[in-house]
Amino acid sequence: MTCACNIPEFVPRPLTPQRVLPSDSVPRVFTSALQLLGLFPCRPEWSAVKPSPSRRTDRQPYHQTLLLWSVAVWISVTFSVLSYTDDYIGFYLDQLSQLEFFTAVTGIFRLSVFLHAPVTAGYLIHKCRCIPPLLRGLSEAMSGVFTVSGASHVTLLKTVAYVALTWSVICAAMGALGLFVAVRSTTLLVENFGWTSQDPCIFGMVQLPVYASCAWFSLYHFIVVFYEVAPQMLALIIVFNIALGFKEVADSLADVVDLPKAERIVRFENTRCNYVRLQLLLNRTNEVFSVVLLVGCLRDLLTVVAFTATLLRLPESRGNNETEVAFKERTAEDQSFLTYIYLFTLMAFMNTALRTGLSIYCNEKAILMEEVLQGICAEGGSDKELLQHCRHLKDDVGNCERSLVSAAAFFITKDYVSAIFGLISTYFLVIYQTRDSKTEMQEFLRAKDFTHDFEIIMSYINKITESLTNLTVSNVAALAAARP
Repeated sequence: MTCACNIPEFVPRPLTPQRVLPSDSVPRVFTSALQLLGLFPCRPEWSAVKPSPSRRTDRQPYHQTLLLWSVAVWISVTFSVLSYTDDYIGFYLDQLSQLEFFTAVTGIFRLSVFLHAPVTAGYLIHKCRCIPPLLRGLSEAMSGVFTVSGASHVTLLKTVAYVALTWSVICAAMGALGLFVAVRSTTLLVENFGWTSQDPCIFGMVQLPVYASCAWFSLYHFIVVFYEVAPQMLALIIVFNIALGFKEVADSLADVVDLPKAERIVRFENTRCNYVRLQLLLNRTNEVFSVVLLVGCLRDLLTVVAFTATLLRLPESRGNNETEVAFKERTAEDQSFLTYIYLFTLMAFMNTALRTGLSIYCNEKAILMEEVLQGICAEGGSDKELLQHCRHLKDDVGNCERSLVSAAAFFITKDYVSAIFGLISTYFLVIYQTRDSKTEMQEFLRAKDFTHDFEIIMSYINKITESLTNLTVSNVAALAAARP
């Protein structure tokens, strides 16, 4: 990656080359997670290796891991979609024909759970060759930007990377737990329910107990949700790196007015090159990860709509061609899936908060350069050369795109997010006030089923805690007994 410096007589050079960070300044946990997902080659010298123009790069070793992940996701999704189609598609199409929107949107939400991961996996296969060059440029840019305060920034980046990846695992665990509780509660509410005697994912060829089916769906959901959330978190880590770079570049001009003329020119040129490099990195991040975050935003929006529809829908009624037994099973399952929808809604709100917060943070750090330049112009007074350098840097800042992760004409901004949530809140209040059967709707959402699911969750947590406590006590006792 080259910087667009247009003044040839001044050659940019680092101010303190002895304090420049090494080229592997990107947190190792970040690249390790990419290697786990198959989006990064398992080569320690990645930052120093330049691809040869004559060498074919369309077959990389890291593609194999990505393909294995994708095949696992697609196989599990295919089996689940087929079982889902067999049981529900006909019913929800019938509900759509009767304009029962609140029931049908719940079915669309469940179907989106199956479709989100394959779409993400297919897009990452298409873009996986762009990720190593992006990280190579990010590492080189961070090495040039961070100088004196580099060590503290790397520690902060490592902490953010660990938090983001931990949140991905938590989201996957929440999705798996919600589905496990939903399936188990359904089997307890309905005698001889379909999932009680056989696993629908292998079409009844093998008889499985209840917990085997629950374990299968939980494992499938853990893989799918992790593959949905992890790429989004990795993209946000890259954006956080770039935002810190913007802040460091702006801070480097804080004392430029007091510098001698020669050092001032070098400082301006270094700042200009670093800023343009960071802008190019942000644009490349938009190109690689924009669709991933766009699909994630739409999925979270659909989750919130499904949650609202769950709260607003009327009591269940039988379909035209639905038997009494099928109606009983479906009603029990809808009540059992309340916990599942609540957990997914919590994930949607948290993911939206993370994306919006980082978007606002990145945009503010990019705009910080304009504020610094205005202050320099005010302090410079009649220094024409200083004002000329400020004007050139202002032109570069004004011509750069600062929007975080845009896809086509879609931009994720705080105004967009606030408008969407305001629209959903207004929609919820209007529909709720027009309902005649508020009592029956509240009965459906009464806390007895949710409390039952919550008690199941707490019982599992207590069992795990007791097991860990007993294991710790036994280990301490064994160590105490082994001492002379």
